[in-house]
Amino acid sequence: MKKSLAQESLASRQLLWSALLAEECARQGVRHVFVCPGSRSAPLATAFAAHPELRCHVHFDERGAAFAALGVARATAQPAVVVTTSGTAVANLLPATLEAHEDAVPLLLLTADRPPELRGCGANQTCDQTTILAPHCRFFFDLPAHNSGFSPAALLGTLGEALAKSLHPLPGPAHLNIQMREPLLAASMDPTYPFASATLKKFFSPEELAPLQDWLRGSAPFICAASAPDDAAALLARIKQHRPQLLLCGSLRSHAEQRAVLRLVRELAIPCFADLCSGLRGQAADIRPAAEAMQFSPPVSSRRADKSPASGNFSGRARVLRLGGRLINPLVEKWCAEQHTLQITDGRHINPLNAPRDILTARLGALAEGIESCTATSPTTSWPSAPTEGKTAQAKKSAAISAKPPAHSAAPADPLVAAVQQHAPQGCALFLGNSLPVRIFDEHWTGRPDITAIAANRGVSGIDGNIATAVGCALGWERPTVAVVGDQTALHDLNSLALLRLLDEQSAPFTLIIVNNGGGRIFERLGHTARTKRPEVFLGVPADNFSAAARMWGIPYRAITAAVQLAPHLKKHHACQVVEICVE
Repeated sequence: MKKSLAQESLASRQLLWSALLAEECARQGVRHVFVCPGSRSAPLATAFAAHPELRCHVHFDERGAAFAALGVARATAQPAVVVTTSGTAVANLLPATLEAHEDAVPLLLLTADRPPELRGCGANQTCDQTTILAPHCRFFFDLPAHNSGFSPAALLGTLGEALAKSLHPLPGPAHLNIQMREPLLAASMDPTYPFASATLKKFFSPEELAPLQDWLRGSAPFICAASAPDDAAALLARIKQHRPQLLLCGSLRSHAEQRAVLRLVRELAIPCFADLCSGLRGQAADIRPAAEAMQFSPPVSSRRADKSPASGNFSGRARVLRLGGRLINPLVEKWCAEQHTLQITDGRHINPLNAPRDILTARLGALAEGIESCTATSPTTSWPSAPTEGKTAQAKKSAAISAKPPAHSAAPADPLVAAVQQHAPQGCALFLGNSLPVRIFDEHWTGRPDITAIAANRGVSGIDGNIATAVGCALGWERPTVAVVGDQTALHDLNSLALLRLLDEQSAPFTLIIVNNGGGRIFERLGHTARTKRPEVFLGVPADNFSAAARMWGIPYRAITAAVQLAPHLKKHHACQVVEICVE
């Protein structure tokens, strides 16, 4: 009997240990948690699912859950949490971790593990989990078990450091590998929020709880970390010293970053050539597709001026200000490598051709207000102030936008892009799958003023996890979302069709467009299929259609044969639907 009581006490303490993690995550601003069922992670799953301020999403596939968390984090710029059990479940997090690492997306990965006495001895479902994800994480820690002498304060401090490093100075994944001892759960214990002092005192000593007194009495995080403010005035001065003739913008992660770029364009009075994933196209008349930068020719007067020794003798080359993340079109990156480029980076090394350039590290999202402030106080710099509107004028403007389709700078030449651009719901967001859809949209999307959120997994440009990421983005965006993927991309992520059910609770419609063109047609563009007698090694295995897959999860499904037939389906306000374009 005493042994049974002691074991239940250990299990209760372990559940409270997990509940401390859930509470601190909520206080740190985490809102979405993806839980994958498993035994060793039972205390974590129970605690996170019980927290009233956390939206807990359950998915059976760890790989899809991690990509869905990646999508939420992309959309919100805040960490999303993934909870898994031990063993191969941890390995399934690797693809999304790689994407988050390369494209600077904050994630918190909580994986359950065996304690030291069960490692390296043939215990079931056990492997070395400390080396699987760590090389691709901003932070990693192998957390000892709750009864190992590691204090609750150390637990909260470690979690705070993990969340801080997932955001600053460069966002990315953080991994806590959490040792769990049996018994995993108590028979009659449930985490209590907010924590009852009497309950904690029953399972933790006064010495352990002493550092937590202020935390328990309030609602602030245990660790409050933030990045230092950037010197916007000095950065703007350095940019003007470069005398840029055009701005080349890669992918952007937030509205704050978009705002900073638009303010720079206005301040410097130069054209902006923007990647599709910047979300800038259609936001202003001087925003053009990135590929058009290759047609830019410096004015003759500037070429003459650049022949002086003081200018560095960059005759014939354009002076480029390079911002944001990766570019979809590699030819634009090659062109940029041949110019005189000043690059503002958040810490990522984005220079695939290793071209000579000046590089400054700064947080782009923090620049907008700083630039506005420093230019407002400068007697030599004028900043065009944005027009102000009263509530009545704003209401009339919103009504006018809703009453008619948004105007576009030009009709896209590609019929699929044209259909989405013309008929997608007002104010919607876009997710583009790899490999062909994102390239086609980058080439032909001319932009809409109401569509600013555009995302794609271009960190590693993987074909897997795209449906899951699109669902996660929709959860984070909380607005109508249109996702476009190819048939091979859909096949790589069929499990994630189950995630569409998570969108039923949202009023915003979600449309997944699957372009079924009979395999991996991107390889035809690359010339691979024409150089082999076995084109199927590139095209993959074609699928007749995806109707059965949609039916399996109860998702409304429509089949059409041409993109011009998309209009009525995009205008329907289903909670979620799959529209397949079966190219004949």
